[in-house]
Amino acid sequence: MNFHDRLGLDKEAPRATVAYRPAPRHVAKRHSALEHMAARAGAPIFGSRFVFPRRLNEAVALLQAGQEAGDLPPEHAAGYYGADLHLDLDPATLTHRISDEVTTPDGARWMGRSFLDAADWSGVISRIDESPIHLEMCELVAGPSDYRRTQTYRNLMLGIEVGKPAYRHGVLMSSTERIDAYIIYCRDLIKSARKRGIVRHTVLGRFHRLRLKHRRLRSIAVDAGERDVGVAITADGTIIRLLGGKHRMAIAQALKLPRIPVEVRLVHAAWIAELMNRTGLPAHLALKEGVAELRAAAARL
Repeated sequence: MNFHDRLGLDKEAPRATVAYRPAPRHVAKRHSALEHMAARAGAPIFGSRFVFPRRLNEAVALLQAGQEAGDLPPEHAAGYYGADLHLDLDPATLTHRISDEVTTPDGARWMGRSFLDAADWSGVISRIDESPIHLEMCELVAGPSDYRRTQTYRNLMLGIEVGKPAYRHGVLMSSTERIDAYIIYCRDLIKSARKRGIVRHTVLGRFHRLRLKHRRLRSIAVDAGERDVGVAITADGTIIRLLGGKHRMAIAQALKLPRIPVEVRLVHAAWIAELMNRTGLPAHLALKEGVAELRAAAARL
């Protein structure tokens, strides 16, 4: 008896696959600091080896049958898998990204809500080198010492002039002081990357004070959700950038760093299903095997 039989799923009438579409910026409900803290607090139970495998296996079965599965917080997946979700990649191999916010038939959705998803992502995947953050970091890496002469600075100032200031780190760039603070933070981040490369977030917190130094720009809520550069695994097993670490990834690419640490925070149910068919393993073990294969392939590049 397979998962579909045990759960009583109707395999003959799956729902049509939902296709995500781009959403206007800052419309989706993001995790608040309290929600993030609650998910992390629940990880020892809901991400334990006694609970998480069953939750993931049942969620994959439900999604493959075209039924609702509910969100599976990435914090719980991280609690179960730990370093098994970590990869070290050549940043140049990451060429595409998935949108932070998307539109669904039920409204806006933030892509950091669940570790598992079964929708059609094709409409919300775009090239990394076309994103504003990527262009800004490339210019600041190669640009003049006086950042006020950069196009990045001029564009952010123009946003104020036309009444449409941009957001950076969740902060509205509505004043010269905020723009200066943002660019100075980015330049300090670039300086750190030149000296140390990009390291795992747990190490970062131990040996430098960027977050404290730039507290005006980086709120406690932003820091509470800060982790390694996030990646997602698509239905065909391609690694793409997910939300989290946009600036670090762009800086790593601009500096042509050989390696950057990333963390898998979103996987497509179809990729897990293919792994299950190929390996004969349940979802939670097939996923671990699949990430290990991607890790080995990345090490050979």
